[in-house]
Amino acid sequence: MPVPSLRPPKLPSLLALGAAVLACALVATPLALAGRAHRSRVHQPSAHGAIVGGAVASEGQYPSAAFVLDVKGKLVESCSGTVVAPSLVLTAGHCAENIQTGIVNPHGGYYVVTSQVDLAATQPTQISRVIGVIPYPGYERRRDPGDAGLLVLEKPVTAPPMPLVKVGHTHLYDAGTSATITGWGLTTTLHPKVSKKLRYASLVVQPAGYCKRHIRPFFPRWEICAIDSAHKSSNSCFGDSGGALMVPRGDTGELVEVGIVALGNVRCSPRYPSVYTRVDALSGWLHSWIAAYSTATVRQPVLTSPPLG
Repeated sequence: MPVPSLRPPKLPSLLALGAAVLACALVATPLALAGRAHRSRVHQPSAHGAIVGGAVASEGQYPSAAFVLDVKGKLVESCSGTVVAPSLVLTAGHCAENIQTGIVNPHGGYYVVTSQVDLAATQPTQISRVIGVIPYPGYERRRDPGDAGLLVLEKPVTAPPMPLVKVGHTHLYDAGTSATITGWGLTTTLHPKVSKKLRYASLVVQPAGYCKRHIRPFFPRWEICAIDSAHKSSNSCFGDSGGALMVPRGDTGELVEVGIVALGNVRCSPRYPSVYTRVDALSGWLHSWIAAYSTATVRQPVLTSPPLG
């Protein structure tokens, strides 16, 4: 299937265009037991997209969820993310830089959709351009620890910031904890079909020993793994990279983000766990940037000395 011309895209048709291009993305390079891989792309397929199994989210159910599209000429890549400040979206590191060279992706090709469940809607609620791309400076792209990045939006959005797990609150995602993932994209690799609506699924956080047995290498200092242990029917897939792994906070039941979708099984099989970058491991870096973009004033980020966590 030929890839349509994408330079420059018109914002009203951007979502339909993204869905059409994503429909071309099919096979990923192996990960987990078969190697480690990344987000979906056209011509250079790699890993992760929408939700296999799960259910369609309702309007307002996950208000902080963000859909990320990166247009590079005839190459279109998609990821997911979450709004963490009025003009800041948290995503995966491999959604922010070239994983072969380590060069940060140009910000001009990014479009971020917020406050939207249905990507096929004729009147998108909010499409934002990006003025800054900030990979986590400790990201080891050859092995994936620290797989996180931030996108600075041109203008503040109305979507509420996602609560993030605090340092020292690892009990929130103890082994056996029920967690939720969200995303758009492929719902199967056998008969590829893009989900135009945000989907969600329930997984269970696994102990580090289980993760080490099924994922090589696995880094407990940086990563969490989770699987649909009860039904073996749901998992993350191509295009979900950068999306949130969320758990309820005990005192209020409010969902907090504890992980960032990083990688998974090449066939998106629910029989194998997926890996998530630990949010608390990035706390210092994250909160430095969140503080910088917590007001209505948006400016081009200065990246010469990025905050570390």
